[in-house]
Amino acid sequence: MEEAILFIGVFLIVFLLYYFRLVRKELNKDKPKKPKKILKKRKKKKEKESNKDLPIEIEYLVVRYKIDLTKIPYKKFLYVIALVSSFDIALLVTIVSFINGFILQLLASFVLAIVLILVSFHLIGTYFKKVEKGKKKDV
Repeated sequence: MEEAILFIGVFLIVFLLYYFRLVRKELNKDKPKKPKKILKKRKKKKEKESNKDLPIEIEYLVVRYKIDLTKIPYKKFLYVIALVSSFDIALLVTIVSFINGFILQLLASFVLAIVLILVSFHLIGTYFKKVEKGKKKDV
């Protein structure tokens, strides 16, 4: 029972942080900007800084899965990222709380965090890539 309360508490706290940091901030902007391709090191610093308009989660998904932000429901995209990231962190905290020993907790949390983030962002990317392809056929 204590683990369920821990999971729900961490999930709600992290989701609220994501909501105010990611979702609300992005929805207050006019339109989502399409990130430019990753620039080579030879380019000027001004051009590199133009990609910093988007949060890193969105930029990773757009670059890795080539998602066009204009062809997907952007608000839903933001909420899904916030929910999945909150779930990942809450699950990580809950699993690591079962492990005894500080060093083992650190090692387990590091490995689990990488695995959880890669798997969950892969699922998000493939889902929204299918949503984007579905929108293309309708147009």
